This record gives sequence, structure tokens and C-alpha cells, in this order.
Amino acid sequence: GIRGLQNYLATKLDGVVLPTTLPVNATLVIDGDGWVFQLLETSHDFRPELGGCYNSLEESIAAEVTRLRSCGLNLLVLFDGPDQKMKSDTRAARATDHEEQWAKFYDFCEENVKRTDNDTFPLPPLSQKQLYATLKKLGVACKSCSGEADQEIAKAVQFGNKDLAVGEETHFAYGRDSDYFAMKDCPYIAFGGIALVENEALFTSPQRMRVTPTKASLLRQKPTHQAVARVWRRIEICEALGVSENTFLNWVVLIGNDYTGHFDRHCDFNIAVPSELRGHRPDVLEELLAVAAVAAEEGVVVGAASLTAIPAADLAATTTVDSVDNPEIVVGISAPALGESSVRCREHHRKVQLAVDYSLAVYQLQALDHFPLDSGLIQDEADEDDRVHASNRFFDFSIYDTPWVGEDGEVEEGYFATLPHYAASQAGS
Repeated sequence: GIRGLQNYLATKLDGVVLPTTLPVNATLVIDGDGWVFQLLETSHDFRPELGGCYNSLEESIAAEVTRLRSCGLNLLVLFDGPDQKMKSDTRAARATDHEEQWAKFYDFCEENVKRTDNDTFPLPPLSQKQLYATLKKLGVACKSCSGEADQEIAKAVQFGNKDLAVGEETHFAYGRDSDYFAMKDCPYIAFGGIALVENEALFTSPQRMRVTPTKASLLRQKPTHQAVARVWRRIEICEALGVSENTFLNWVVLIGNDYTGHFDRHCDFNIAVPSELRGHRPDVLEELLAVAAVAAEEGVVVGAASLTAIPAADLAATTTVDSVDNPEIVVGISAPALGESSVRCREHHRKVQLAVDYSLAVYQLQALDHFPLDSGLIQDEADEDDRVHASNRFFDFSIYDTPWVGEDGEVEEGYFATLPHYAASQAGS
């Protein structure tokens, strides 16, 4: 996500973005890959240091699904697919962290090293499979995307809220990723941010929610609670901060996300950032916002720095050892000038601009088809059957309004047709 933005906004806009009641029959479009981590936090007996107790995880999943359904919420869970773009550096960093987690796990198991509160052990290997299997057992709609689910979740939310005014939405992204703050037309609720409130005056003749409901029973069940949550919308965040949406987009790219975070904000972008603005402390983010605002007022859209002469020291920090063998790299202006200034690496410039363009396309819900896939992807250690089944679960917006063929070969209704508010609107039209 966007480095430090979650904590900054939670503090800066405390008392501004207030909890609100979600409408009955609202739909949560959930980030499945992130949800498992939040569910593990509520699973007190999961015991990751022993390889994981999956019965405990299943109980946590069932309890949370039942809790959310008790206030009439519909659930659609989307998972990441194999096609990854613009995340090679982020993935490499996470792989390093993963190795460190396994090293600590080995020390705990084999070397009798005492575990500390700060130790994080690796996610037990079947956690995601347990989540998917339990959700299917509970009748929760689950789909896999071809690539990352983040933008697909935002698009599904935007699609579900078409023609609805701000504050009247019925679809919400539910996750733990600060990128959703920057997504266009995507009201966002953070994991753990939904509280349930009893309201007997509103809900008459409440029924106990079935743990494994049929499609028909889902339509008949009445909610027993109201859902209250803090809903974040990009347009309202900008209004509260007193900036334009263009300023906000410039700002989040400069802060750094999974695509731009490994670049140097002081020399890689076309917006001048003072050298002292390093890191992601709240005061640094505050100063960066002012810098982004000035640029937006001047009509500058964040991008890669121009191919102009820069100090050799800065150039050295952005090139690699084997760069001299790359014909795309111009190593200097002239022999006398070499050592004082050099021309920026064209390949590095291209990578920066590509990362910026991709970030803006993700946040503006624009097409991503023309961006290249990451090279050297590490495939999941799944058998061929798993990959075939995954390919059949790739997310397709046609499930909303048109019938589709399920895994058992039977023709099923589109997803929207299974929701009470949709069925009612079609009956009345």
C-alpha cells in the first residue's frame, strides 16, 4: 500500500470521517488474500508456531461470516491471480522477509530459541486454501482475478454503485490496503472496522442466521443488527485535507506505494522534493502534501524526472554495475564533463515513468492490459488441478447481470440476481 498513509489519515482526520450506518443488504467486496491475516488475528488458538490449527481458523471464518450476515451484509470475496505487474521489487523484499520468518521458525523449533512478542512466524501453508474452502462451504461467493484483486475490487464496487450519489452507496471495498484510499469511486472500510449494533425497533421478528445457508434461505433471512463503520472516500478525504484530487494523486505517488516506493523521491520524479523529506513520518507526509499541492497548482502531473544532466553522485545511485553493457544507457555528455555530470539512465527513467503510469491507472480504474507482466514470477506450489480450477475462477463482470455456468455444469443466476435489493428492483421495474 501507500507507505504511512493509513496512520496519517486516521490521526489527521480523526473526528472528521465518522462512523456511519451501512444500508441493509449492502455488499462487501472483500480482499480475500488480506482477509486471512485479519481472521488469524481473531483466531486465538491457531498456534502458527506449531504449524497452524486449521480447525481454529475455520471457526474464526465461520464466526465472522455469521457476524457480518447478521446485519444483512452480502459478501463477495475476490482473490489475487497469478499475473503480477510492476511488483518485482516489492515481491523481492517480501521474499526476504519470508526467509527471515522461516529462519526464526527454524530457530524456535530446532534450536530452542525462546519466542519474543516481536517474532512473526510464516503464514501456515494451507491458510489460504482453508479460507477458500470454508467460504465455499458457507455459500459465500468467491472468485479469483487474473492478476491483483485490488483494482478489480474497486471496479466491482464502482459498478455496484453506478448512478448512486456519494453517501448513498450500497457496495463497499473491505480490506487492509491503503491503496483503496486513492481508488476512484471506491468507498472503503478497513478490516475490523465494522461494529454491530442491535436495533429491535428497526428489525422486527429477527431470525437466527444460518451458518450454511442455501441461496433461497439467504433471501428469506432477516438481519438482527445494524452495521456501523467508518467509510473512506477519496473525494471526501481530499475535501477534508483541502486539496484537489490531482494533488492527492501526486502526493501518494511521491509518498511511495508498492510500485514507486523503491525509487528515490528526491531525484527520480519531475516534482522537486527537498532532500530532508525522507521516510514516512506524519510530519514528512505533511510537507510532501504541500509540495504536491504546489506542483498541481502549476499543472504538473507526477512523472519521471526529465532526461537532463544530473550530478554524477545521483546517477551512480540509480544505475547498476552492469549498466555499461546496456546500449540504452548514455554514460556521459562529453569526456571533460564526465565525473561532474552525466545523463540519466534511459532505462531507469523508463521504469520510473512506467511505475507512475501504472499507479495512476490503478487509482483511476483505467485499463491495465498494456502494462507488461513481471518477469521471473514465482508460481504457487500447486498441482495442475489447482491451476485449472483457479483459471475457472478468474473474475468476470458477466457474473453480475447474466447467467453463468457453475462448476457442476448447471446454469446459475448472475450474482446481482441473488441479492434481495437487486431482485426487488427488477421486480418493480
